[in-house]
Order: sequence, then C-alpha cells, then structure tokens
Amino acid sequence: GAVFFIGLYYLFFYLFRKSEKSALYFSIFCILIAVRSAIVSLDYSFFREIASYEILNKVEYLMFTFTAMFFIFFINAVFHSLINMKFFKPLIYISSVYSVLILITNIKVYGFFLVFYQIIVVISAIILFIMLLSAAKKLRSAAIAAAGFMAIILTLINDILYSNLIINSTNLVTYGVFLFIFLYSTIISSNFANAFSKIELLSSTLRDKNRELEEKNRHIIELMNDEIVQNELRLKNVTHNIPLMIVVFDEEYNIIFWNKEAESITGYSKDEIQSYSGFVEKVITDVNFIMKIETMEEFENYQ
Repeated sequence: GAVFFIGLYYLFFYLFRKSEKSALYFSIFCILIAVRSAIVSLDYSFFREIASYEILNKVEYLMFTFTAMFFIFFINAVFHSLINMKFFKPLIYISSVYSVLILITNIKVYGFFLVFYQIIVVISAIILFIMLLSAAKKLRSAAIAAAGFMAIILTLINDILYSNLIINSTNLVTYGVFLFIFLYSTIISSNFANAFSKIELLSSTLRDKNRELEEKNRHIIELMNDEIVQNELRLKNVTHNIPLMIVVFDEEYNIIFWNKEAESITGYSKDEIQSYSGFVEKVITDVNFIMKIETMEEFENYQ
C-alpha cells in the first residue's frame, strides 16, 4: 500500500511537471510492484470473482516484465549522462517479446521461458549495479542509488528462488523497492534543496545587480541633468548677449525671454515692458503688418 501511494505521488508530481520523465517512469514502476505484490500475496483468492486464474497469472507475469522495462527507463532518465544504456536495450527488446508471448500463449509455454528471462533480468541488474558503482565516483546520488538498487537485486533474487521453490522464504522485493524508494527520496530531497539554494543565490545576485544598475542609472541621470543645466545656461548666456533682439512670449503674449539687445533697442527691461498692457500684442500686430508692406507709399501711410 505504501509503495502504491508513493507511485501515485510521483505520478501527480509528473502531471504538474511533465518535463520530469523520471517521475513518470518511477511512478509506473512503483504501481506495478504494488499491484503485483497484492496479486501474489493474496494468492489470487481476492481476485477470482473478477478474473480467471489464467488471466491473473498473465497479469502477474506481465507486471514482472513491465517492471523491468520501466525501471530501465527510469535509470536512463536519471543517469543518462553517466550510464551507457545500449547494454540494456536487449533487455527491453527481450521483455517486449516475452510480454507478447505471455499474451498469446498459455502458461505451459511462457512459464517454460520464465527461468531464462529471470536469469537475463538478474544479469542485467548486476551489470547496472556495477555501472552505478562506477558512476558513484562522479556523482553522489549514483552511490545512493547503487545502495538502494543492491536491496532490489538481493530481494529480487530471493523472489526468483522462492517462486521456483528453490528456497523456503517469502516475496521480499516490495521491501527492497521500499528501501530503494526511501534512498531515492533522499536524492530528490537533495536535488530540491540544491535547486532552492541556487534560486536563493541567483535571487541574491539579481538583487545586487539591480542595486548596482539603479546606482549607475541614478549617477547617469545626475550627469545628464547637470549637462542639461549647463547646456541651458550656455544657451541662455549666448542668446542673452547675442547682438540680435530676441523676444520669446507665450500664447497670451506674456514675455518669457527678453535679451540684452532687446533692452538696448527698446530702452526697457523685461519687467518694465511687461507692465505695458498689450504692448507685445501691438508689436506683433505691427510686425505682421509691416511684413505685408510692398511699396514705399504703404510704408509712409503706416508711419
């Protein structure tokens, strides 16, 4: 029951994070182990009302072949960079062929080949264990997986010997899988902890970078403002002292800028000229009129 619910946990984990194929394979592996263990431990009595002995026997055998295949898929998803999976492709092909044989033949046929298939599974498990030990030098999680996988190998050998009536014990592979799950959970916990540590480090680094950028932006803005002020002062100084009358006013004819030459020509300062109501409006009107004068007669009339 515990193994079954752990399988459901990893299945939901995969549904929320579908990039984690290892969680999917591991969930199927756990569920297959749990269902097979339930069928074997209940000795078919619980299921006889819904299925025949032949069907239940086929289900048990298929659970065994599928378990081997999905465990290989799981190991490949987790340690694909450390383990050469070409050694296990024959096991996948053999498991597929044997599964078809189970479906289309009776127990006398597929039962005869069971021992050969079990030998192939045990040999593949030993090879995988050796590879995990070699990978343990590069990756700590591989060492933990190897320790858990050793429990699966030992209990699997026990179950094979027990099912072939060579030893008098009981089915123990569920306990081996449970120990493997416990050790594998430490790997996942470690990975999550490392991921959160990296996130915290990245967040802290990002905050520092943001502060640096804000400080640089503030400094740049201050320099730009100083440059703008200096440019405005230079422009104002040039326009104020240029030997050309410059007057700037708004839409209501309020004088905004009245340079030094304007004071010299008119004899009035900006404040003084602004006090004369309608002066700028009259000047602009006169200027517009003067610009339209084309003959001396018109100019004399204007004077």
